[in-house]
Amino acid sequence: PLHCCFVNIAFAYIRVSTDRQDLSVEAQTLSCQRAAAYQELRLAEEHIFAEPNVSGSIPFLHRPEALRLVQTAQAHIATGDNVTVLVPKVDRLGRDTVDVSNTAKLFEEIGVRLVLLDINVDTRLPMGRAFMQIAAVFAELELSRIRERTKIVLDGKRAAGYLPGTLTYGWDAQETGEVTAKGTRLRRVSGNCSEQEQILRMVKWRTAGLTYYAIAK
Repeated sequence: PLHCCFVNIAFAYIRVSTDRQDLSVEAQTLSCQRAAAYQELRLAEEHIFAEPNVSGSIPFLHRPEALRLVQTAQAHIATGDNVTVLVPKVDRLGRDTVDVSNTAKLFEEIGVRLVLLDINVDTRLPMGRAFMQIAAVFAELELSRIRERTKIVLDGKRAAGYLPGTLTYGWDAQETGEVTAKGTRLRRVSGNCSEQEQILRMVKWRTAGLTYYAIAK
């Protein structure tokens, strides 16, 4: 009689770190809803765990919604429900191969079925785990390439005298009137003589053996 109360439910995990429309919260949600309907799983609104503006480099369990998903899944498993976690793409889980593998192993240990929609695999199956690990390697590679491209762009801006980020002590920034393709105003940096004199004074004090606390005072 107890088994008549057990249900096949789905959770959806969505992570957004870009403004690309095909990876928006709405697009990923629709993908998971379609998959749940096709597999005849119940996907309630409260079981859609979305994390906007979260980098894939952050470990899965260090993300608030991801941790809440795991805890909620464990609670449902304890009542006897069959739980499937739907993830639109492997890189939504993360861009670190080891972390993605550990996350899949965690879901397997607590009795959750993990389905990755972009490669259409169930990670409980040996072939599914193998495909997931291959996809995770490429996701990690893409993150490294993104970081490399970003560094090249920032280094180029610095070499040209532009301010690529937050203004640091010892420098001033002047508007150039130029605007990037994304609408960001470009500023050029120039040295602030007064502040740089203070920096040199602090360096001399530190070289002489003063502690950072003493220098700050």
